[in-house]
This record gives sequence, structure tokens and C-alpha cells, in this order.
Amino acid sequence: MTIKNHYTWLLLFGLLLVQGTVMPWVLPPAWQSSTFVVPHFTLTAVLFIGLFTGRHAALVYGIIFGLLQDFLFYGTMLGVYSFGSGSPGIWRGCCSGGLGAAFCTA
Repeated sequence: MTIKNHYTWLLLFGLLLVQGTVMPWVLPPAWQSSTFVVPHFTLTAVLFIGLFTGRHAALVYGIIFGLLQDFLFYGTMLGVYSFGSGSPGIWRGCCSGGLGAAFCTA
């Protein structure tokens, strides 16, 4: 593992912590009464990983951090966020070149 890999793990883990601890305090209470607002910083980071490093790395990061989200926040049904974070990463990695990039970002 290179230094960049360690920074990627730390960044994703930090985003997971901010997403679960700081953001519920930052969001206004008026937003939380009518709808349930959840920022998905790790999913955004997985999409960028799929764009810049490749689909396989994005799939691995998406599955691991999606499974962490399943365990930490939504423990009743495991695997939903794991699949939901891994599959957009692999699709973003597949569409990272040529005309397919325009369709994936639209």
C-alpha cells in the first residue's frame, strides 16, 4: 500500500465520522422535521475514486464503507448501503472515458 492509499482510507473514514456526528448538528431542525436529510459524503468520495483511480478500487471502497454504514447507522438490514455505495462506484469507473462520461454525470 502506498501513502496515497493510506490517505484515501483516512479521508473516507473521516468523511464517515463527519457524516454521522457533525452533520446532524449542522443541519437546521426545520429540515429534519418534515424530511430526513442525510449527507452521503462517502458516496461522493467513492464516485470520485471511481473517476480518478478506476472501477475496481471504487467497488472495494464502496462495499467496505457501505458495510460500515450498514453496521453503524442502519443495523436492521445489512447490505443495502454496501450495494448502494459499491454499484455507483463501479458504474462511474466504467463511464469515466469518452462519451459515456457525459451520460454518467447527467
